[in-house]
Amino acid sequence: MELYYLNSEGEKLDFAKPPYVPRDISELLDYEWGYESEGSGITGFAKEMAELSIVLNVFADDEEAYIKACNRLFTVTEKDVIKNTKGRLYYNGQYVLCNLIGSTKKDWCVGVNFHLCYMRLITDRPVWIRERKYEFVKSIDGKVNDPYLDYPHGYPYDYMGTVKGTGNIINDGLQACDFKWIVYGPCTNPRILIGGNPYEVKTVVSDREYLTIDSRENTVVRTRLNGFTVNEFNNRQKEPSIFTRIPVGNSNITWDGNFGHDLILLMERSEPERGGIS
Repeated sequence: MELYYLNSEGEKLDFAKPPYVPRDISELLDYEWGYESEGSGITGFAKEMAELSIVLNVFADDEEAYIKACNRLFTVTEKDVIKNTKGRLYYNGQYVLCNLIGSTKKDWCVGVNFHLCYMRLITDRPVWIRERKYEFVKSIDGKVNDPYLDYPHGYPYDYMGTVKGTGNIINDGLQACDFKWIVYGPCTNPRILIGGNPYEVKTVVSDREYLTIDSRENTVVRTRLNGFTVNEFNNRQKEPSIFTRIPVGNSNITWDGNFGHDLILLMERSEPERGGIS
């Protein structure tokens, strides 16, 4: 079983092996929908903030290792609370964005290197997210190397056809999903079609820079070579919205082939899929 917490600084707490071993994770599989009603009918469903709980065995062979394990469990999770940033709780290839807000200890005794830790986590997005990443590479010179497309008389124009990048993605979730689109420079005004729907940002992405469009967070950010970021939100395509979610099923991807890019689908479920993700 895969079960771990990853904080916003990339520090990992593995809850599937010593010094932390899960005692009870059954509540991770629970979920609840809220609903709105009018008269005698239900008009809609929504999710509110929710708490999750995990019970861990915390133990070690000697006191020094035990104290280190206890302190690290606190430090790694507390950093996200202090910074008001979310960590990720992973379960078999899926994760929920959350923070640890409470910890109760039981069966703790002085001189015994063991206790039960009852952990309470809070999330304002009570869904389990499965990511699927697609990588699309830049075409070589953006041209088709086909002699039948070259004009035979040496005119000062290149009549060779432009390669249009093509690909396919699959959203096999239950609903349209959010995404991250990452564009790698150099390129100008990067644009793709997903299932015929356009996604474009009117900006210049220089060599070794990259542009990240995050539909879940509604952000468009260009990251420069020195690590500094530039907010490109105002340069986004507004109609139709560049944050339009990816529909269920197969979608064709097309672009001019002049830049490489990644597309990461963020598919959500109310409870984690059993058995993990292949």
